[in-house]
Amino acid sequence: MKKAIIIASATLLTLVIAAAGFWVYQQKTADPNQLPAVEQIALNKKFPLLAKALPQTLHTQVTSFASIVLHADSLKTEGQLLNLLKMRDEIAPLVDSNVCAFVDANINKSKNLERIEKEMNTLGMQIEVMEGSCAGVKKSQLLKTRSLALLSEPVRLALDLEQEHINSLLGEYHLQDLTEKMKVLTLGEQLRSKYPESPYIASTKVAFEEALNALTDVHLSKDDNSETAFTGNVNDDIYSNGTELSNYTTFIKKYPQSRYAKVVKSILLNISTLESNESGIEHLYAVVTDEVANEGDASQLVVNYLQSGKDIPHILRTQSKTYIAYRYYSDKEKAEAALQRAQKMKPSAKVVEIDMTKLLREN
Repeated sequence: MKKAIIIASATLLTLVIAAAGFWVYQQKTADPNQLPAVEQIALNKKFPLLAKALPQTLHTQVTSFASIVLHADSLKTEGQLLNLLKMRDEIAPLVDSNVCAFVDANINKSKNLERIEKEMNTLGMQIEVMEGSCAGVKKSQLLKTRSLALLSEPVRLALDLEQEHINSLLGEYHLQDLTEKMKVLTLGEQLRSKYPESPYIASTKVAFEEALNALTDVHLSKDDNSETAFTGNVNDDIYSNGTELSNYTTFIKKYPQSRYAKVVKSILLNISTLESNESGIEHLYAVVTDEVANEGDASQLVVNYLQSGKDIPHILRTQSKTYIAYRYYSDKEKAEAALQRAQKMKPSAKVVEIDMTKLLREN
C-alpha cells in the first residue's frame, strides 16, 4: 500500500512539475507585445456621450480599447503601445459616421460638443468640424503620459511626423499656415539622417514629400489689384492652394539647419510669377529642365533635385506632356533671365511656352 501511495505521489508530483514547466514555457514564449488583460470599464460611465453616439454593436470593441487606454500603466513594451495605436486606427473609421451624426445633431449645444471632443481626445481621436458640420474623426496624440517613454526614437519620430501630417490637413484653408508641414519636414529629416535603415522612412514617404512640395512648389499670382501666393501646381484656387509668403521666410529663420533652408531661400529670391488680366493668365513661359514620361517619375526627380540642393521645384502637366521646371513666368524676358541660372544646374534647360488651354491645373 505504501508503495502504491509513493508511486501515486510521484506521478502526481511529475504532473505538477510538468504542468509548472508548461506554464513557465508558456510564459517564456508568450507574445510580449500582446495587449494586457485589464479590468473592463463601463463605457456609459467613463465616456457617456460616446456611448450614446455609438450603436450597441460597437460598444464591446470600443470598451476593450478604452479600458486599456485608461489602464495605460499596464503597458510594458513598445510593441504593446504600437498595438494599442493600431487598435485606435481600426476603431476611428468605425465610429466616424456615428460620432459625426451626434456632433451634427448637437452642433448648437456647445457643452455637449466640448464633452464629446474631450472624450474622443482621451482616446487619441479628434473631431474635425468644417463649415458648421462634422467633417470626420481624425487621429490625435494618444497617451500623453510616461507610456510614451516606451517608444524608441525612430518610432517616436515617425509617429510625431504622422500626427503633424494629419494636423496639417485639418481646416478649411489648410495651406494658409504651413507650421505643421515644417514640422513634418524636419522630423522626416531627423528620421532619415539618424536612422537611414529605418522601415519608417518608407511608411512616412508620402507625408514627407507632400510637406516638401508645399514648402518649395510656390508661385505668386498677380493682377492689377492684388498679389497672392499659391503652393502646389499652377492652381490659383485660394481655397485649396492659397498660402502666405511669410510661411517660407519663417521656415528659413526657424529651421536654418534644414538641408532645404537654402533651397527655399533661393526659390523666394526668384519666385515663379504669373500675371493675369480680365481674360485670365494668357502666357506661361517655363524654364524646363526635364521632360518625363509620367508624373511619378517627375515627382521623384524633383525630390532628388531638392535633396541635392538644386532649387528646381515645379511639375507642369499638359494633356500630352509632363515637364519639370526651374521657374515659370508670364513674362518671357523674366523666363530667359532665369534660364541662365537654371543652366548652371542643368545645361540642357530651355524656355518652353506652354499653352494655358492645355495645362492641367488641378491638384
